[in-house]
Amino acid sequence: MNAAGANRRMQPQTPLRSPPLLPMAPKLMLLFWMLLGAVAGITLAQEVWRLAGLTAGNFAIAVPVGAVGGAVGGILVGRITHPHLLVLVMALLAGWSVGALAGRLAWAEIGQIAGGFTGALVGGLIWGAWLLRQRGDEIKGQNSASVPGPTQ
Repeated sequence: MNAAGANRRMQPQTPLRSPPLLPMAPKLMLLFWMLLGAVAGITLAQEVWRLAGLTAGNFAIAVPVGAVGGAVGGILVGRITHPHLLVLVMALLAGWSVGALAGRLAWAEIGQIAGGFTGALVGGLIWGAWLLRQRGDEIKGQNSASVPGPTQ
């Protein structure tokens, strides 16, 4: 009997497992943003369609165009990894949602889009103020760390 063949038979035969290419979390987040973008795109396309006074093609044209456009936008948003930009996206979405609801309550359908844009603008301004304050706090923290304290 061959010694090399006997050694191979004695070693455990474990199957080789290759590591996954990407973890599941980024893929699921990308899918989430695609779906959210598609829904937002459909809603926006239908509102614009109604405001333009078009009655035909609301579902046949506005839904697919809005879904594809929104999904592409969702993919682009889903690829953002910088935390400050993610907070900006959340502030814009929250502002748009609140503004669109308030605009629709006050001025019906025409107010929904105007209110959404106004709300997103306010969300972006709040994000800018938050970013400036955070950077100011970081600068103060760096300055206080570099200045030696009083010695006794």
